[in-house]
Amino acid sequence: MGIAKIPTYILHALIQVKHQISMHQLTLVAVVPPAMAGMLCHTPLTCANGWETGWKTGPAEMLRHPDIFYSGWDILAQLESVKVPQVCSDCHESSIVNVKETGCLLMEDGFVEDKLEELRAWLMSHWLIFQYGYNTA
Repeated sequence: MGIAKIPTYILHALIQVKHQISMHQLTLVAVVPPAMAGMLCHTPLTCANGWETGWKTGPAEMLRHPDIFYSGWDILAQLESVKVPQVCSDCHESSIVNVKETGCLLMEDGFVEDKLEELRAWLMSHWLIFQYGYNTA
């Protein structure tokens, strides 16, 4: 099946969700999720600065990598497994919990699910066209 046989509506939906994911990832590159000071931290400003630097040299670089697509799940796993310099373990853990709770790295799954639901509804409303090959409008 060539691309010419895919309905324009479906192609447009795929382009929309790809664009939505790309824009969200670029936002995450520019806007660092806030560092959360841990209860036992004695240097919260140092940890906050370290978190921002660590984000810009870690997840932000992964998000804008030109050749490799990293999902939010990949980045979350990387964040959990790497010790960020200048961030105490308490702040690191609190900040990761915050990233998980906000869901900022996992929103792309929701974008895809929403678009699939929209496409499912569209396909159901156009099933005669696909089943019998004619336009009922």
